[in-house]
Amino acid sequence: METRYAQGSELKTVEMRLDLKIEGDVLNSMRDRLWTLQEKCEYGKCSTEEKKEVQQLKEDIELQKEKLREIQKQMYKG
Repeated sequence: METRYAQGSELKTVEMRLDLKIEGDVLNSMRDRLWTLQEKCEYGKCSTEEKKEVQQLKEDIELQKEKLREIQKQMYKG
């Protein structure tokens, strides 16, 4: 077998690292949106819908963090 092709375990590691990067980027995007809305709300310029979005983003961020923790567990388990 040629060594230039990734082995099964190496491929799995690369796949998990990619998942970790993608999910981390999603988390960062959510945080950016949350911070933008929170700043807007500080000045009393946010609507009821935006206040609801802030609450939803807070919940989604926690779920996203859990997703990242699961990927990290898998990476360092094997």
